[in-house]
Amino acid sequence: SSLNCSHRGRFGMRAIGIVAVCHDPAFRCFYQIASKAKNAGVKQPRLFLESSGVADYVAALNAFEQGNMHDLVNLILSGINALNLAGAQIIIIPNNAVHCIFDQLVCQSPVPLINIADATAKKCLELNCQSVCVLGTKLVFQSGLYRQKLAHLGIDVTEPDGDDQNALHQILMNATQGEKISNDAMNNIRTIIDRLKERKGFDAVILACSELKLFDFENHFVCVDPFEQLANKAWEMAQCDN
Repeated sequence: SSLNCSHRGRFGMRAIGIVAVCHDPAFRCFYQIASKAKNAGVKQPRLFLESSGVADYVAALNAFEQGNMHDLVNLILSGINALNLAGAQIIIIPNNAVHCIFDQLVCQSPVPLINIADATAKKCLELNCQSVCVLGTKLVFQSGLYRQKLAHLGIDVTEPDGDDQNALHQILMNATQGEKISNDAMNNIRTIIDRLKERKGFDAVILACSELKLFDFENHFVCVDPFEQLANKAWEMAQCDN
């Protein structure tokens, strides 16, 4: 859907909908957008948040990882349609896996959707990055979600592979299931990053999994948070000044 700035919501801003596949990144985006409005001294746009329940999303995501995208597409479209009926004029989906089926969603959505990888790649370009390191789960690497967008902008990408990719995936999966992050796990990820830095070098690290915010990387590397960039883009589009 195209963005028509002649139809604005209250206070001259477009209403934002959030499909909450995972609660933590969805709430973070919600809070970030509200905080931006407060800090700018303006009324915030209307914000809608929709969740079909974590269990349903987990089941659909598991089926997707096994090669069946049908349930996930239908579940996300159901959330999109609910937000559309509520009055959302822009929709974000703070989840990396869902963006692997973004093309299937955007062609059926009645509301403009913001692509997390596009927003993240744009930030890397603004930072003048020549090369970036992407961290995430296996699905992020296998889909090429960020690699394709960054390559299109002429930005080189380095990603863990082999044993390092497997180790990172397992640590992040354990974290998503509520397992306490051990010092060993933190050290393992830092070692993986250091190895990539020595092998290829990079200007920034993309934290392409919400659980990576639990690790203290910002003090060691320039980090780009895709969920932060998604919220920033939603705020920008909500104002729609040009």
